[in-house]
Amino acid sequence: MRPRFSSGALVDRERGAAALPRKPADRAWRLALLALLLGTFLSRLPFLSTVPFNGDSVHYLLAMEAFDPAQARPHPPGYPLYVLSGKAARLVVGDPHQALVLLSVLASVVAVWGVVRLGAVMGSPAVGLWAGVLLAVNPMFWLHGELALPYAIEAAGAVLVALAAWESYTRLRARAAVWLALAVAVAGGFRPTVLTLLAPVFLFGLLRLGWRDRALALGVTGLAVLTWLVPLVVLSGGVGTYLELVRRQGEIAGGKTALLGGAVDGWVENFGLFLTTLLAAIHLVLLVALVALVRRRPRRISARAVMLWLWVAPAALTFALVHFGQIGYILLVVPPLLLLSLFAVAGAWPDVVASRRPAPVLVTCVIVSLVLSWAGLARLHDNEAAWRMVRAELATRPPAETVVLARVSEGGSFQTAVWVLREYRVVGLTGSESAARGALYEARGGDWSYRVDKEAIACRLVPLDGARRVAVLDDLLVGWVPDLTGWESIALPGGEPLLLRDVPPGATVVDLSRGTIAVVAGDASGC
Repeated sequence: MRPRFSSGALVDRERGAAALPRKPADRAWRLALLALLLGTFLSRLPFLSTVPFNGDSVHYLLAMEAFDPAQARPHPPGYPLYVLSGKAARLVVGDPHQALVLLSVLASVVAVWGVVRLGAVMGSPAVGLWAGVLLAVNPMFWLHGELALPYAIEAAGAVLVALAAWESYTRLRARAAVWLALAVAVAGGFRPTVLTLLAPVFLFGLLRLGWRDRALALGVTGLAVLTWLVPLVVLSGGVGTYLELVRRQGEIAGGKTALLGGAVDGWVENFGLFLTTLLAAIHLVLLVALVALVRRRPRRISARAVMLWLWVAPAALTFALVHFGQIGYILLVVPPLLLLSLFAVAGAWPDVVASRRPAPVLVTCVIVSLVLSWAGLARLHDNEAAWRMVRAELATRPPAETVVLARVSEGGSFQTAVWVLREYRVVGLTGSESAARGALYEARGGDWSYRVDKEAIACRLVPLDGARRVAVLDDLLVGWVPDLTGWESIALPGGEPLLLRDVPPGATVVDLSRGTIAVVAGDASGC
């Protein structure tokens, strides 16, 4: 029989499950929730990152010093509430990087609480708790709860939006509509793409309201968005400049990966990254859910399933067909996929979820998550150790005597080096086998020449400006060195190399004109 969407009696039945238990029998559940939230918070503390995990972290850190989207401080469309919250957290912890990490830790706790609550009001307290446990130990969620990146915050914001949408859909109150409006607007201030990717969830929350309440919700959303959008546009140089910056960033981000844009090779790579990241995030849980669906195929599509798929589908299609730039993007769809999976399991095997004795299949899912989380945290540890070693090796001479060459392109270390090696002169190189190689950006002391511009011109010669030593980061750039004679090669944790060499007598430039890194005499006055 073809599944049907039911929103009448089904809503009343789901509304009956919407209230959390209130009697003494509820005490154990509340204690379990408290233990889960405390465990989520404490489990993050031993692994907190101390250096930026990737270039985007640096964009946010530099924005906390000087907000300028044209210089990718941060990159468009801008993250005003995230940067502002980072500044507030810095007043507490002092260090800007640790301030953003603190936000990620707190957001992790909020997201776990929100998923537990959402699972409870949509299904049962037991489903909520299992969803919270699986989210807390999820490898992608745990890793990004340790980083100076906004993806854990995005997950928390999405969960709160979904919770508000379900409340608005089932309670039919103006107050619920206002809370939904505020949740969407605030989540968008942290990460503006939420406004489009979660628009279907927002509209679902308004579906059963009267026109007056819908108008109220839309009006509150618009006014709340304007409170952060207007300052963002003004700080970007005005409406025209802001829209141009967003357009350029869209070209940079999606121009190489969008299927409809004709970038087939880039799209294949983008889709592969999305698929592997999704499988790593959901892993065994997905298999269990599929078996549960085969065992008990639902005859009706419930309202909760509709809302959860409206949460998943827009983001998943965007990531798969247009752009999936960071593995952290996946956190937008992990919570609803976990809830959908657990609802499927609860439908096929009610005792597996509701039993006080932990079900072996769900415990196995938790164990797999813990193993994958450990692997991700090990990668984080290697990244931290590598940058500590780089600093230690460079510290043998004054920073003014060393020029650092780093890769600009995706996965390169240039942007991280801008922050970690901020007292050094860092030059960002770009190019490939098929594209001319050259220097694209420079940075020192937190100032950099980065521009949101797809057509930025690379210079073939890098003036040494009196530097007496050259350092080369990244595997790719090491491959540009034709003869390692005279270079010292240092193996960093995780396998990345570091090359060092003294500047030969008479050398004045790093010459990239032949597609190699050559430290020679030359005239770079035109650069």
